[in-house]
Amino acid sequence: MNTCVYCGIEETRHPSWATFFVVNDHNLCGRCAEHLEKLGSPWCEVCSRPMKENGICSDCNRWESSAKWAGLIQRNRSVFQYNEWMQGYLAQLKYRGDAALANVFARNLQRIYCQQFDRCLLVPIPLSEQRMSERGFNQSEALANFSPEKIADVLVRTVHEDKMSKQGRKGRLSGSARPFVVVNANPILNQHVLLIDDVYTTGSTVRKAAKPLLEKGAISVSSLTLVRS
Repeated sequence: MNTCVYCGIEETRHPSWATFFVVNDHNLCGRCAEHLEKLGSPWCEVCSRPMKENGICSDCNRWESSAKWAGLIQRNRSVFQYNEWMQGYLAQLKYRGDAALANVFARNLQRIYCQQFDRCLLVPIPLSEQRMSERGFNQSEALANFSPEKIADVLVRTVHEDKMSKQGRKGRLSGSARPFVVVNANPILNQHVLLIDDVYTTGSTVRKAAKPLLEKGAISVSSLTLVRS
């Protein structure tokens, strides 16, 4: 018998398409695993948004047409599509601070990293002091433990903003243009930086984080996120 780390149901594990696909050390039951929507081609080659054919989505074209925001992110790769099940999982991860939940998709993140990236410095997206005090746990730091690569906490979020889940698109894009600062530039000099976060929505957060990293000497910045909203 195995106990699902998310829903707590015990089941006798039999090989299935869901358990084969998820590759999660058998921490999810088959019923939970079946809710996961894997991302892959055809998609936006920049942000991983599902598309009818490979190309660049309208959002990424808008980012790259802006003199202020063009060229900050090489690409984002996400593992799963956002859906109702994933919404519940992320809520538990953030507010329970459960390391077992953070480890469920470690192999999936590792697989994408090995396929898409190489020898990167991992930088988790930080929380504001207020948000960290509320939760006592940064889900991005926990997710970054999927890899033996070096993790560098070189960013600090200096501006506290409303939760992204409560903001519409306009709110996400109109927030502070510089909510992050680099507190230690030495680890990022001449490095390919990979930002780690739980959700990619508009791309605003990773681009705002990339700007100070590039200014302080990073060669390039990409992002790896668990979910594409």
